[in-house]
Amino acid sequence: MIDDFKRSYPFNRLTPYIIEGFGINADTEYEIIRLPARSLICERRIDLMAKWLLLDAMEGNGNLDECIGIYRRHIEVWSGGTFTECGSPEKNSFDKYLSSFLKLRDDIKCHGFNEDISMLPVGSHCEILDGAHRLSCAAYYGYAVTAIRFPSLSVLYDAEYFKALGLDEKIIKILIEKYNKLTGIDCL
Repeated sequence: MIDDFKRSYPFNRLTPYIIEGFGINADTEYEIIRLPARSLICERRIDLMAKWLLLDAMEGNGNLDECIGIYRRHIEVWSGGTFTECGSPEKNSFDKYLSSFLKLRDDIKCHGFNEDISMLPVGSHCEILDGAHRLSCAAYYGYAVTAIRFPSLSVLYDAEYFKALGLDEKIIKILIEKYNKLTGIDCL
């Protein structure tokens, strides 16, 4: 019974979209880990930097209009120009993305990451498979997260991926520079 599986712990902390999209089932190998959110920031998910830049600007550390533009453009290319989030058809405009992000930011900033609501699915390279906004907020505000690591799964949403989607070279350069500065690792 697939519905029973989706309702069981820890899979009930993941979105149905991720379970179905990655073919996760009761036999999929996993481990539950708790770790600092910042440790999950990696070059395989360069899009995290668009969210980080916006958080930073909202805290007064950057040009807010410029960072909203970067965030908007990366969501636009990520969604194929539809501004619709896979698995969340009600999130179907930039304003809804931004509003949802602001609400999530306020909640995580005040209360931290709540594993009773969700966990972050993580792939074999410790890259998140889903939850970039949650991870970005938790990492920015210095919280730990609970993750479900699936050693047989992975994604690669690096600079080359976003370049292939059509993200502007200037924005990619800004994301890479932020990643390099934040992590101390030169990803390109």
